Amino acid sequence: MKLIVKETYYLLSIYFTIFVLVGVSFYYVTKHVISEDFNEKLYGRKEFVLKQLHESDSLLQYQNFSEHTIDIKVLNHPILPYESISDTIIYHKDLHQYLTYRQIGFSAKIHDRYYKIYVRRLMI
Repeated sequence: MKLIVKETYYLLSIYFTIFVLVGVSFYYVTKHVISEDFNEKLYGRKEFVLKQLHESDSLLQYQNFSEHTIDIKVLNHPILPYESISDTIIYHKDLHQYLTYRQIGFSAKIHDRYYKIYVRRLMI
């Protein structure tokens, strides 16, 4: 009888260890997939913004109504090319709370004008 109880504890501890390891790995894989999806959508928005700026400067007026999703600054001087992805927190005036955004910041030269652009997406 003692041998069966001892073997049962041994098997339960192995099953529990495997269960925890699978759960933790599932969490990190899911987190990575969601993060990659956010980044892919941000890059799509980046390409859209660049395309629109090549066609016209209408996005400069749109950013005032975009709820913090686009921020475009026209610069008077050249800037080194850069691109970065980061998370940021922005206060939303209408909701009276801080919201978390993932943003891609980059510089661009379009029609002899220099821009510093941030494209954001709300993280839920």
